[in-house]
Amino acid sequence: MGELRAVVILLALLVVAGGCTFERTLTAGNVTVHYSGDISEGQAGGVADFVGGQLGATGRTDVHVGKAGGVYNVVVTSPWRGPIQSGLFLVLAASKLSQDVFGGALVRLQLDSPDGTVLASEMSEYRYVEGGGFRVWYSGPDEGTARSVLDYLLNSRLDAPLDVIVEGGGGVYEVRLLGAGMPGKYAQMVPDLEGLLDGLVVLRVLDGNGTELAEFDS
Repeated sequence: MGELRAVVILLALLVVAGGCTFERTLTAGNVTVHYSGDISEGQAGGVADFVGGQLGATGRTDVHVGKAGGVYNVVVTSPWRGPIQSGLFLVLAASKLSQDVFGGALVRLQLDSPDGTVLASEMSEYRYVEGGGFRVWYSGPDEGTARSVLDYLLNSRLDAPLDVIVEGGGGVYEVRLLGAGMPGKYAQMVPDLEGLLDGLVVLRVLDGNGTELAEFDS
């Protein structure tokens, strides 16, 4: 039965990775990265650092990295003794991995349990700029616009750390504040951001769990 389970897990990994064969390995601490021939050693090392430092993986962790159809597939198998990242948080993690390690290419990040159960899987969607404890994620607006939002945050009296997600274009934007405090103090951001972005803004305030606390618009 144990051998059968191992075969099933391997087949699942091959499907996710687009039929890649994992020819090389790299180990850093408790994280071992198995990677195919189209993944560089530097990228494998970057994945190991990311998984070990930012995903909350615990115990012995295996990561399989392959590339298919222009998408980097990263499957992380770990005991996960604490809560795992999922939903928006995993999208942001995949986006950070995309920008930091894979040059902005699409990344599918999947978290598995040791028995091969898929716990969560998301695609990268955003790029980011950061400074002073603020991180601005953006999809739609360009980097220059994102940096303008970052400058606004740095010159504001808002408390860091704070993640700000900016989406939209064509005069209509949605801005989400992730991990924000008391919602009321953010209402003034709407006219400020509308002037900055030259468009209508819907502002959503989320707590550290991603639950929406308040919505503001003009």
